[in-house]
Amino acid sequence: MKILIDHLSKFYGSNVRIVENLMKMASIEEYPEPMKWSVQMLYFDGENWTEICRIDNYLHGGLIGSHIHSYGKENVEWVSLNFNEAKKIVKEKGARIVKDIFHEELRFE
Repeated sequence: MKILIDHLSKFYGSNVRIVENLMKMASIEEYPEPMKWSVQMLYFDGENWTEICRIDNYLHGGLIGSHIHSYGKENVEWVSLNFNEAKKIVKEKGARIVKDIFHEELRFE
């Protein structure tokens, strides 16, 4: 495995950050996909950083493929996305969740 991006945090104001991880796998025996990745939005509520939305292609319940973890939901949503698409979707879904739960508008510029 070769780490290409390791916990890169991009801040959008003082209370929102997006963390990216990207690894190139050496072989199919190491991991069933050529790239292993995650994109995660965190929100600071004044005391703690809370995960709002995460999209990754890590194994989940023994299954392979990209999926979305959303704040307050036990089940994941299976989707077909790559790393770059996931960055866009995390911002869109995360902004909706932050607006609905924390009543704050997010702007990504």
